[in-house]
Amino acid sequence: MGRVHPAVHGLTRDRRVAWALEELEVPYCVHGFDHTGGGTSRDQFRRMNPFKPLPVLSRASPG
Repeated sequence: MGRVHPAVHGLTRDRRVAWALEELEVPYCVHGFDHTGGGTSRDQFRRMNPFKPLPVLSRASPG
């Protein structure tokens, strides 16, 4: 997430998702992907979400 322009860091739609999860007291984990550097084209990301929209919500692994 280091390549997000400083003027919009924390103002993007990812913050809305985090806010909702906090309000609902749903446990979550954040994983950063550098979409401008091709992070959303890598296999790890494509396994989670082949269509590449951000942010991605997925079920937490048990344990």
